[in-house]
Amino acid sequence: MPDPTGDTLPADPAPPGAVLPPQGDAAPADRGDASKPDAAREGGAADAAADAARDAGPPAPTPGTPCAQINEVAQRMCGACGTQETLCLANAEGGGGRWTDYGACAGEIPGGCIPGTNDVAACGNCGTQTRSCNQYCLWNTTACVEPPNACKAGTVELSGAGCPTPNTFRTKTCSQTCVWSFSLTCEAPNNPNKLTIATAVDGVVSGSFPLVDTQLGPRVSGTCPTATVSSTKNHAFQLVELFNPDAVAHTVDCWLDGPTPIDTVMTWYASNVPPNDDAARKACGGGSVNDFCPAVLGCSDGDWSGLTGTAAPVVPAGGRVLVWYGSYYGHPGASPTVGDVTLSCKTK
Repeated sequence: MPDPTGDTLPADPAPPGAVLPPQGDAAPADRGDASKPDAAREGGAADAAADAARDAGPPAPTPGTPCAQINEVAQRMCGACGTQETLCLANAEGGGGRWTDYGACAGEIPGGCIPGTNDVAACGNCGTQTRSCNQYCLWNTTACVEPPNACKAGTVELSGAGCPTPNTFRTKTCSQTCVWSFSLTCEAPNNPNKLTIATAVDGVVSGSFPLVDTQLGPRVSGTCPTATVSSTKNHAFQLVELFNPDAVAHTVDCWLDGPTPIDTVMTWYASNVPPNDDAARKACGGGSVNDFCPAVLGCSDGDWSGLTGTAAPVVPAGGRVLVWYGSYYGHPGASPTVGDVTLSCKTK
């Protein structure tokens, strides 16, 4: 055993989870892929940038170098705070042994990183954040820095800016670089999902408008027109425009159904302008935001929702309103949150 009172400096404290190579007579060797030059002993402590690469004890053996204690197993750090082992194997011709190649790296931290690694990752609305890997193989991440006034790429909204005619809007589109652009002309909203209600009493119209995982937002609940908007933004939702071609206003009962029950909530809005912010979402048409299907509507399962009585939509003569429905639970969840949905509305 080498004399511990010689010139060897004391080793730095090992980080949590570090594995110390066994003491032995093996010659000093590198630390594999993470090897770095020895720190200078004269003139003070080694440069702080090399801290993560310092040994927690004697250097790990180098494969092929002589070893004295046959069948001794030594370890070295590898990868994301994992370890790999080498064996002191006896020489076939006798006279001591040599260290074998190291085995596979094992015990790495799941999702860990290589100490000293740095990178820049995309985040938020065209933002960036810097990550640096610490000595424990975990990322230290800075806050996301987004460009001023950045929007979510792909978002489409309506804006009344510069549109003097009532109920006309410019289409406001967020580019892939998170910058808003406006259409050149003002037009009435053109919602993709539409139903024309029956003008005869008890007439029913239906349409298929599925809940999908590519259209998520907050959940609406409570009582209109001062509803509550959830802080969670992962609820599948759908908007359907109802048009009344008649010369008189009509109230309609509306309900949801489908092959696989989805726990849903449902309300309506007194115009065909999609509610794009929380203030607009709260200002629903009337009554309660229902998270159940009243028995009179005859849904196939109680998880579906429906609107009747004081919660039923009122569509003005020649006018349009929006029916909103969404999943009660956030997506993904233990219960179904997306799937085929049929909206039906019965004129009263």
